[in-house]
Amino acid sequence: SLTSGSRMSKSTMPRQRFSLVLKPALILVLAVAPLATRSEESDAVVSGIDEYVVPVGTVHKGTMEDPCEAVRGSGTEEDPYVFQAAVDYFQSSTGYYTFTNCDGVKPTLKVKAGSVYKFVQTHITNHMHPLGFAYEPDGAHKDKDELELGVTPPGSSSDCASSNSCQAPMYYAGSSGDVFLGGSGLLSSSSDPYAGVGDGGFGLDSYEPAFEGYQETWKYNQFNVRVKITDDATAEYFYFCHLHEWMTGRVIVTNADGSARSGVGAIELYDPVKLSDFDKKCGFTSAPNFGDELGPGAFGPSSRKCDNAALCGTWDTFRECNEAIDCHMNYNMRVAHSTDKVITFMRQMIPHHQNAVNMAKILLKEGQADVAAADASLGEDAFIAGMLQDVINSQNMQIMNMMNYLKENDTPVYDVQCASSLEINEDLAWGYAAAGLVVGAVLIGIVYFVYTRTRAHPPSISAAKNVEPELEVQKPTPSKAYGGNEMVQLAQLPAYYPPRV
Repeated sequence: SLTSGSRMSKSTMPRQRFSLVLKPALILVLAVAPLATRSEESDAVVSGIDEYVVPVGTVHKGTMEDPCEAVRGSGTEEDPYVFQAAVDYFQSSTGYYTFTNCDGVKPTLKVKAGSVYKFVQTHITNHMHPLGFAYEPDGAHKDKDELELGVTPPGSSSDCASSNSCQAPMYYAGSSGDVFLGGSGLLSSSSDPYAGVGDGGFGLDSYEPAFEGYQETWKYNQFNVRVKITDDATAEYFYFCHLHEWMTGRVIVTNADGSARSGVGAIELYDPVKLSDFDKKCGFTSAPNFGDELGPGAFGPSSRKCDNAALCGTWDTFRECNEAIDCHMNYNMRVAHSTDKVITFMRQMIPHHQNAVNMAKILLKEGQADVAAADASLGEDAFIAGMLQDVINSQNMQIMNMMNYLKENDTPVYDVQCASSLEINEDLAWGYAAAGLVVGAVLIGIVYFVYTRTRAHPPSISAAKNVEPELEVQKPTPSKAYGGNEMVQLAQLPAYYPPRV
C-alpha cells in the first residue's frame, strides 16, 4: 500500500510510480462517478439498508477458546462466508474492529482452509479503516509480510511467489459489491467506475485511497475483502487497519474438515487497552502504545494536576468528562522547548490532537441524542455525526505519523519532568494560605491592641503644646524629580488625597 501509515506491497514494487500518478485521478473518479451512476439500489445503500447484514446466530466470545465464526454463506466463490465488520471507537484511542455475532474486544476469528470468506465493510464506522491481512500483528505498520500474491507464506515450501499466485485478499467495491478492484485496466466497466487501477492483481491500491476519500462518496460502495487460505502451513494470520496502527486481531485457520492446525497462538499479540469505569462512562481511553499509560481518566478533579476549571455551569457527566480531557491536554502539552522546533511542535500537538479526538468521543457517547437531533434539524445538510467521526479518524492518523517521527528521533511524546515541575502543588498552596491567615490575624491583633491603648491613654493638651514644631520639608521640584514631560503629565493628575484641614 502506498498511503500514509502503510508500506508498499512487496510483490508490487514496480507499480509505485504508476499508483502515485493515478491516485489523485482515482480519488477524483470516486468522487464524481457515483453522481452519474446512482440508482434506486444505491440510494437504498446510502439510507442505511445493507444487503450484507448477517442474521443473528450463535454469539461467540471472540477468544482463543471460543473464536467467532461466520454464520452466513457456504464458503464458495458464489456464496462466501460473511463477516460483517464495524469499528468500536470507545475501546481504544483508535477503536477496535468488531464483528456481528461476536463479543469481546479485538475478537479472535476462525476460518476454514479452502473456503472463501467475505469481510464486509459497509457499516459507516469502517470509513478510514480499510482492512488488511498479514502474517504478524499490524502488518504494514511493522514492516511485516502481508498476505500477497508475491509473498510466500511463512513455513511454506510453495514456489507460489515465482508465479505471483500466493494466497492473498481480493478487494471489491461498486454499488453491487461485486466489482473487483484488481487488474490492469483503469476503468474496465463503463457502467460501474470502480473496476481497479492496475496494482498487481488484488485491488488494495484502489481500495485503500477510497477509504481516505470523502465519506459521502465512500458510502455509495459495498466495500468488501475476500480471503481464501490455500497453503497448508498457515495456522493463523492477522487482520489490521492499513491507516491506523494497533487495531490488530487474530484469525485462526483450521483444516477444511474443521480440525485444528499446529502453531496457533505461536505469535504474541498485544493485549487490548484496559478501561476504567471512568473511561467507560466518558468514552475515552488511555493510549499506552505511545506512552499515555493512564489517559484522561487520571486527570479528573481529584488528580490536582490542573488549578483551573475549563467549563462554567452545571456539573454533570458531560462536564466531568470534558474537564478531565482538558486537564490531560494542558498537563501533557508542558514540554521542554527543544532547539528543534518541529519536535517541540509535535510533542505539543499530539496531546492537543488527543483532546480533539476525546472531545468527539465524549459527544458521541454522552450527547448521542443531541447529535442526532441537531443533524435531523439540518436535513440534507446534516454533517455533525460525520464530522465527529472524521475528527477521530483523521487526527488519530496524524497522531500516529507524529509519534513515529518522534520515535525515529529518539524523543518521547510526553515530558514528565517538565510537566511535574510546572504542576500546581495544591498542598503547598494551602499551606501558604494558612500561614498567611495566621500572620494576618497576628497583625490585626497588634493593631487592635495599639488602638485600644491609645484610646485609653490619649496625650494631654499641655504635652502637645510643648512639642517642637515640625520643620517644613522641601518637596522636590518637577525638574529635579523627573524629566520635564513626565512631570508635566504628573502635575496634571488629580489629587488622590484631600488637603489637610
